[in-house]
Amino acid sequence: MQEQESLLLLDAPGKRVSVLYVPSGKTKRRLSKITPLVEQVKCFTSTRNGRYLLGLLNNGELFIWHKDKDISKFIAGFDRLVDDFSEENFHINASDSCSHIFVSVGNRQFFLWAMEKGETILRDKVTTLKGTWHEVSVPTGMELPPLNARETSIASVFYENVSLGQCFQCSMVFNSDCILCVATEPHRGSLKIFYEDINLPVFTAEWSLLQYPFQQMHAEFEPVSTLGAYVSAYSSSGQVLAVAANQRFPSRTTMLFVSPLTDTVLVGGMGNCGVSNVTKTGRQYWVSDLAWTSDNLFLAGILKNGSVCLIPRLGDPVAIATDGCSVTMGPSLFLPLHPAIFVSGNDGNLEPSAEECDPMRQQFSVATHPSLPIVLFSDGFLVTVAQLPVEVTSVTLMRGLVLESAKYLKKLAAQENLDMTVADAYRLSRGQKGSKQNLSEVANREKSGKKRYEFEMAEVSLNATNESEVSIIETTNRFGFDQFGATW
Repeated sequence: MQEQESLLLLDAPGKRVSVLYVPSGKTKRRLSKITPLVEQVKCFTSTRNGRYLLGLLNNGELFIWHKDKDISKFIAGFDRLVDDFSEENFHINASDSCSHIFVSVGNRQFFLWAMEKGETILRDKVTTLKGTWHEVSVPTGMELPPLNARETSIASVFYENVSLGQCFQCSMVFNSDCILCVATEPHRGSLKIFYEDINLPVFTAEWSLLQYPFQQMHAEFEPVSTLGAYVSAYSSSGQVLAVAANQRFPSRTTMLFVSPLTDTVLVGGMGNCGVSNVTKTGRQYWVSDLAWTSDNLFLAGILKNGSVCLIPRLGDPVAIATDGCSVTMGPSLFLPLHPAIFVSGNDGNLEPSAEECDPMRQQFSVATHPSLPIVLFSDGFLVTVAQLPVEVTSVTLMRGLVLESAKYLKKLAAQENLDMTVADAYRLSRGQKGSKQNLSEVANREKSGKKRYEFEMAEVSLNATNESEVSIIETTNRFGFDQFGATW
């Protein structure tokens, strides 16, 4: 249980890694096998399930570390494939089992690594992993981001499809004249070819390009060509790519939900980023990071001023409230959980200030638990762990919306003396009391039947972690998790 309830905390700019034990709130920072490696990385990340940590070292090797077994492996030979290994913009991602690894070098070179049959990370005696590197070709005429496009945002995801099997997608978001471009490299059910022909030097992928005019995003949308202009994140199912398009004025900042599989775009608002005065400008109101919840129902976000928000899938920000650990806020669309500390003003300037280049600055990020409704917000110094209500699911959310809309339609029908031709939701013809009774009957039937999914109840015994720190623990809620705020 202790292994299953631990999470990796990553600080890429500061090159720090810690392990957080969720039920107790304690963090372990001294990781003997990993700390020396992290200090020599160009980039690093963790798998979606939180089990593995992987990174690209300065000597051209890749390392993989199993968090629960404390086993590290190395993959050699990557530096010989890259034209310019001194490139600073690297992106790395891996499948949950680390059998496939994707690495992009800038905006021009893309590589996939596949583990050979019979290889396993759990074999402790062997330090190297055998596999094959494949370069992904880019078709002639495919529009990719220019080398100087600093606004480019890269997001990738490995996912399982019932019909296609193991799939992979990588998307790049960038500006092109008056159009937003999303270039996607899809591998739909084709990862199996690495096992069939390991001598294949180049893998040919069918790229796709989605173009969306700026004017359809916002009537006064202006392209921004600076670092952090776009922030993107894939849902774990690979169906939706969320793109936050930051603007000079917070009232123009939009959220795009892109489906590369169907080439469709849904535009949503960002509620002025919580700013009442729409004339204010500056990077402090930009979206800093995004993360999907484990069920892909909500998108958690944090701004550069430390305010956090929760966005339903394909929707706009909803009002949220917090309680516990003396953090009682809301309800509001944006909550200042980690207020930003500004030494000098940077209003109106969209370029990163000297303050943002300070290694000791606040670095706002958000992450989610791979299987539980838990969101972690951080400013680089403090981590706030927020637990969403377990009963909030897609079914209950839609049921509530249908019930509210049915009540409103019934009220309109009574006021205007209309004849309703559609059956009432949850048999509202019995009246409000009858509808509640019907909902109760539905809930009882669900409780009596076998549940499809169950959350593991965490043990409170995970508080004996050495070399760790913990903040004050208050009470344990009815779901088995302590209300706490973990320091880092």
